[in-house]
Amino acid sequence: MPLRPRLTGAVDHSPGLAAAARVPAAHPRILAELGPLLGTAGAQHRGALWRLTEPGRGLDANVVHLPAGAGVDEHVEEAVDVLLVVVAGGGVLGPGPDATGGALTPGVIVWLPRATRRSLRAGDQGLTYLTVHTRRPALDIGRPRALQQASGPASAAAVATAAGRTGAGRGGPGG
Repeated sequence: MPLRPRLTGAVDHSPGLAAAARVPAAHPRILAELGPLLGTAGAQHRGALWRLTEPGRGLDANVVHLPAGAGVDEHVEEAVDVLLVVVAGGGVLGPGPDATGGALTPGVIVWLPRATRRSLRAGDQGLTYLTVHTRRPALDIGRPRALQQASGPASAAAVATAAGRTGAGRGGPGG
């Protein structure tokens, strides 16, 4: 029996997934199939098609789709190394906004070391990729060290900038 994608928050009463859902988090199991999952992305969909949400996990993983011409702006991920696997479409990996770092085609595996600049740009067919990395450390509720000398409340953008993250960072496209 073919598996259907298991989407967090969705209720699927198919026998195969109902049995898989009863398996404790500590046991290996199939979470989703790429084929049906890829079919859920419309031409203009941007963002996660699937996320690893299992309790007690030591990894974060996402299947992300960018529509044609869309991208993840240049940013630096300070906290974790990211492994990126292109599963459909194509695009360009870049160290900056010009995205001149290399061609992204299905099957390409990319290592994005922590503290390095990176950007992604989808080609004419869009770009769908899997990212995997260790879970990021929990955010400290207090203000980042860089903002401790400033007076007044810190804005979310200032906190993200001081933490080395942009809108494409924590949990967003591109890891």
